Amino acid sequence: MNILNYSAILVLICINLPDFILTLKTNITCSSIMKEYKCLRHSQERNSNYIVLKKYKLNVCSIGKNFSQMIAAIFCYLFNDKLFLSKHKHLNEDYWASRACGKKLFFNNIRQISNKYKIKKFKLFRSKWKHFIIIRNPIERFLSGFTHLCIVTMNQISSLRSCYYCGGNMECVIKNLYETLKNYSYNGTQTIFHIKHHFFPQTWLVSTS
Repeated sequence: MNILNYSAILVLICINLPDFILTLKTNITCSSIMKEYKCLRHSQERNSNYIVLKKYKLNVCSIGKNFSQMIAAIFCYLFNDKLFLSKHKHLNEDYWASRACGKKLFFNNIRQISNKYKIKKFKLFRSKWKHFIIIRNPIERFLSGFTHLCIVTMNQISSLRSCYYCGGNMECVIKNLYETLKNYSYNGTQTIFHIKHHFFPQTWLVSTS
């Protein structure tokens, strides 16, 4: 199996995770284009989606619609190529419902990773391992999520809820999504997984602890 083509893509769009985390702690200016839609304050999910490969000391913070499915497949292949090839012939066959490695490589936060692999000092974990994150243009990411959930699979139950029963109407989805984000940002009001995974701001989905 040749994964070199996928690796070449990663070089172009991956950044160092610690550097990205530093940007979360800085004040980023925001200007509202429309007065009725004010910029929301930064919020933070308690749990992220980390994929870890101890053998190569690799840790990626995986974000929905940001090459996440392919990253999981690549890590699984590197973890155990025989296991992967016994179930799949190509990387794109490995998705959430048919993961060859199951949840073996997945973690919710840094503390969970440290406990699993008995990494006592965070500084060593940070310096000795390679940590990265795949980021994407926010508009492009939204359009990808919208097309996936609200157009292609719009009649599935999970998609109906994730798209606010808007019937493929983008304006309807955006207005409802804004209210969801506002309630989450100011009140901590939770929402369903698919909305978080596909539509939440990327900076909100990185747990720093």
